[in-house]
Amino acid sequence: RLTRMRDEDNFVSGVAMHHIDQLKLCVFFGEYAQARTHIQETDKVLQALMGTPFTAEFCFFGFLALAAVLPDMSSADKKATWKRLTKQHKQMKKWAAYAPVNFLHCQLLMEAEFARLSGKSQQAADLYEQAIRTAHAHEYVDGEALSHELAATFYLNRNMETIASAYLKEARACYAQWG
Repeated sequence: RLTRMRDEDNFVSGVAMHHIDQLKLCVFFGEYAQARTHIQETDKVLQALMGTPFTAEFCFFGFLALAAVLPDMSSADKKATWKRLTKQHKQMKKWAAYAPVNFLHCQLLMEAEFARLSGKSQQAADLYEQAIRTAHAHEYVDGEALSHELAATFYLNRNMETIASAYLKEARACYAQWG
C-alpha cells in the first residue's frame, strides 16, 4: 500500500512521514534492527520533507538507531555507518547552534553515544547527564526520558546495576509524564 501511495498517488511526503514515525517507535521500543528498514525506506523519499521538522527527527532517531547496532555490524558496514553518524552529528550541531532550545539535548545525546562507542566512558557519562539536564530545562520530557534510558543502558552494559536502576526509574517517570 505504501509503495502504491508513493508510486501511483505521488504521496511521497506521507510515506516519508510514516517511515519516520515507525523509526521513532522502533527507537523508543528498542527495535533497532527493524529501525534500519525504516531508515533505508526514508532515505529513498526524504527529499520530499526537506525544510520540515521531520528531517531533524529523522537525523536524530536515525542516529540513535544506528549507534545502537553499530557494534554488531561488519567492518565495512561500521565504517560506512560511522561516516553517516558523523554527518548526522554535524548537521544536528548546526541546528543546535541556531536553535539550542530545540536541538541541544539531541546534540548532547548524540555526543554521549559517540563517546560510548569510542570507549570514552567518563565522557559518555558526563554527556548523558548534560543531555538529561538540557532536555529537562527545555521541557522536552520525551528527550529527557530517552536520555535517562540510554544512560541506564550504558550503565547496565558496564555491570553497574544500581546506577542503571536509578536512571531507569527516572526514565519511567518521564515517560509516564510524557504520556
